[in-house]
Amino acid sequence: MVSIIADDTTDCGHHEQMSIVVWYFDNEKHSPVEHFVSVQRLLTVDAQSIFDQLNDVLGILKIDWSSVMSVCFDGASTMSGCTAGVQMKCKERNSELSYVHCYAHCLNLVLVDACTASKQNRTVFDFFGVIQTLYAFMEGSPVRHAVMEKISQVGSQLKTLKSLSNTRWACRAEAVAAVKQNYSSILQALQEITETTHLADAKIKARGLIHELNSFKFIFALHMMHPILQMVVKVSKALQAPDLSLLTAMTGVKSLRNSLAAMRSGPECFQSIFNDSVKMCVENDISIPPVKKRKTSTCIDDAFESQHH
Repeated sequence: MVSIIADDTTDCGHHEQMSIVVWYFDNEKHSPVEHFVSVQRLLTVDAQSIFDQLNDVLGILKIDWSSVMSVCFDGASTMSGCTAGVQMKCKERNSELSYVHCYAHCLNLVLVDACTASKQNRTVFDFFGVIQTLYAFMEGSPVRHAVMEKISQVGSQLKTLKSLSNTRWACRAEAVAAVKQNYSSILQALQEITETTHLADAKIKARGLIHELNSFKFIFALHMMHPILQMVVKVSKALQAPDLSLLTAMTGVKSLRNSLAAMRSGPECFQSIFNDSVKMCVENDISIPPVKKRKTSTCIDDAFESQHH
């Protein structure tokens, strides 16, 4: 019995490529084995074409569909569609097999949805927007990249700026870590660019980025998202491990949910993030907004009694 994992992506040559992996149980080792099979170029990305490629590979491997116990794809409708998706076409060959939505992909979808909900999470939404704009600005010009590189070397900062990715949250964790570690160097580089560039648009963008980075809102988001993303990337990597089991996957996701819930409800965690943010603002001469004290309602209602018990 075997399980099939397939995923497609666009390579650097703008060609759609599908990687295929087979899992099976080794009777001699008494353990599951992950075996990379091949990478297939997809000329079209409709469900039928993808299934045909998958079917051809199984034919070459002499694996009959009756031996396939499960297929694991992402949640895109082309792959997961219950009417005409690839998983349904697989079930037409073997009605007993199960479709598994990739756990790592599920985690990414949740995170993307949470961080791109601009109305509910404006601070986080704006924060990632600034980081992506910063990366595009600094890496969009060899001259600006050289300025950043020169200042980073002087300060012995080794982390390079990273672009964001909606499918690889390790990239986001690395991007946030790079900004956090290189914060002072980034500000120095931006300031030097404003003083030396002869391009009006570059000067304006650099000043805009300095303004955003020198805000308490950005500093707070930086200290809030860094520990969150470190926890997320740890689970994300575990979900992609070749020796992953269903129990380990479920335990890891549950542990992450509990940790995030604890961060959200624990006042000591918020206070720690706030204190670290204030410390960084003081070190960089950034103004700290006054904290509004929570007021207790003076209305006499049913909640009055509960405030004293």
